[in-house]
Amino acid sequence: MLGILLGQANSDFAHMNGVSIMATYTLGQAAKRLGLSKPTVSSKIKKGIISAEKIQDGSYRIDGAELARFEASYTKPETGKRPGEAPTAKRDNSAELQIAKAELASARLRIEELTEDRDQLRKDLDKTRERLDHLQDQLAALAQASVARGQGAWWQKLLGKG
Repeated sequence: MLGILLGQANSDFAHMNGVSIMATYTLGQAAKRLGLSKPTVSSKIKKGIISAEKIQDGSYRIDGAELARFEASYTKPETGKRPGEAPTAKRDNSAELQIAKAELASARLRIEELTEDRDQLRKDLDKTRERLDHLQDQLAALAQASVARGQGAWWQKLLGKG
């Protein structure tokens, strides 16, 4: 379209004030030219800040003159994470960091205490198992001695079978 207006219908490029301008741009080409991300350019199109034609496949075509108009009026922020992204205010999170460090130290101490408790409980369980095994052995020996003397087991007397 711009090429026709400038008498260059057969060319994909037009020249305006010494700057080469394509007749139309895709979203990606426009983003690259502006130094913005594709989502940022898409957002500006949806908000009506940049005029564009949506074609059948759902993509956008942006007229070169429209892109030049926007480019002339748009000032990119000086600081930001990426070109074209708004600057973010730096927060003073040193207090939050100190709190997090204190919580981490407390959690580590609690883990150490719980580990010691677990180890002690395991030792106690092992001792209890050993004691149980010893008592079972004693009970078996008493039952054998009782049978060897010709006496019935004590539980048989209790039930009236002995």
